[in-house]
Amino acid sequence: RRVMSNVEPGYLRKKLPDTAPESPESFDDILKDVDESIMPGVTHWQSPHFHAYYPANISYPSMLADMLSKAIGCIGF
Repeated sequence: RRVMSNVEPGYLRKKLPDTAPESPESFDDILKDVDESIMPGVTHWQSPHFHAYYPANISYPSMLADMLSKAIGCIGF
């Protein structure tokens, strides 16, 4: 999987159907859609092959701080 997204803004809109499905889809089909449609637009910030930024949330204290700030509903500085 690529580390950096290689799609143009708005790429996903072209892949969406015009109407919602009439019947439910299987979970395997949903995961296939995620893998084929959503994941190409994701930049994997924590990948060991992404060298633009240093990882900031891979230690236990940083994960705890992230969970706490999300529970409060604000950005923790």
